[in-house]
Amino acid sequence: MSIHKSGINDPMSAVAFDDETAREWVVGEVKREKLRSGAKKPEARRAVAGSIGIAPGTVENIERNRLKGLRGRVRDKIQTHKIRWFEQQLRWAIHELAIACRGHSSASDADIRGLTRAIEQAQARLEALRDDAE
Repeated sequence: MSIHKSGINDPMSAVAFDDETAREWVVGEVKREKLRSGAKKPEARRAVAGSIGIAPGTVENIERNRLKGLRGRVRDKIQTHKIRWFEQQLRWAIHELAIACRGHSSASDADIRGLTRAIEQAQARLEALRDDAE
């Protein structure tokens, strides 16, 4: 991980999407898929590979740290997948905020203000990810 120019040692503020960052994302995606679907590891790898657009064997090799380095195209696909995932999560949070603001939620005003701040921070981080992808 690199430290962002702001000096904040935060993994989300790292501007470089390097091989290790890509590997950590893939490993995390396999774990999330296993939890989400209840699938065994091989099925979870296939699902993650399909959503990223790479071969299941590549996911397994990344997960087992069998690659010396990722080719640019594979790393780019992983980064694109990560950005899409964050966009989806952000859309979900915005939707939940809209419901809460309409009064159809038991959330407190403090919770709503906290979610609003979190959405603003997420939007800024997503923009940084998009800028890094270009």
